Amino acid sequence: MKKDIDLVMKKNVGFDDNNSAQFIYSDLYQPLAWPDEYPCFIQIHSEWPVQDVPLHWHHGPELIYSRNQEIRFIVDTEKTVIHPGECILISSGAIHNVEPKKEIRNQDVMSLTFKGTYIEKIYPKLRQTKISFMSPDSTDEDRQELVEYCEKLYAILEQDTKDYFALNEVLFHILGLIFNRFVSKECNETQSTKHNHDKMSLVLQYVEEHYQEEITVSSIAMEFGYSREYFSRLFKRYADVSFKQYINGFRLMKASNELYTTDKRIADIAYDNGFADEKSFYASFKKKFNMTPLEYRKSKYEISDQ
Repeated sequence: MKKDIDLVMKKNVGFDDNNSAQFIYSDLYQPLAWPDEYPCFIQIHSEWPVQDVPLHWHHGPELIYSRNQEIRFIVDTEKTVIHPGECILISSGAIHNVEPKKEIRNQDVMSLTFKGTYIEKIYPKLRQTKISFMSPDSTDEDRQELVEYCEKLYAILEQDTKDYFALNEVLFHILGLIFNRFVSKECNETQSTKHNHDKMSLVLQYVEEHYQEEITVSSIAMEFGYSREYFSRLFKRYADVSFKQYINGFRLMKASNELYTTDKRIADIAYDNGFADEKSFYASFKKKFNMTPLEYRKSKYEISDQ
């Protein structure tokens, strides 16, 4: 049954950590799980082949620090690039994607995804606050300090035994620095912009729940009360790709996860992730990863033997 979108839009957009579109995977491609020992999910990304992270959002703010990678982002329709030794700060609820360079085999990138429900208790205006690594209130010294704290985290994480007191000390220094020095004053959203942003958040949740089914541009536009043409333009503005390209990439991400973590037949993985047939899955997979699904599955054993 078609949901009453106007009624849905009068409520918050599923704005909690469990309903955030959580497309984050570790080197073993395990789903996001919030730790009890500290206030964020920490990852060191070194997986190969390197993957894009499709358009998504988190309740909590996010910091991504690249040691050796140029990474492109789209954050609430704005295109941004960070270079090795730089960070990006992503606001609570910001719709964003991540596009690392594919040819970097030994990528070394850290992401800190803070738990929104926890941070909101400390900073109640979290959802209304925009953060930026280039905030006008920040200085080059502030930015260098944030990078140095990221390196301190690396040093703690590389220890055989984790020092959770030291880890929390650094994480709360980072949080204090973010909300004292990196809050952007440019927060003037029009009602129309907020309406479209909230609807896009719902679209992404819908894809997360229905990607295994047949979804066309026309059907999802109708689902959310848009004309096909307007929805296509709106989605392209947020994602910089068409909806068809986006959902194909999303399905490939889910399928590649299953190739790494299960022994399911490749044909079953294709059907279970919304592809019409095995042939179309192979063609899409080869185009994106420059290898077949079978070669991709074998690559995990090559990495584990290194």
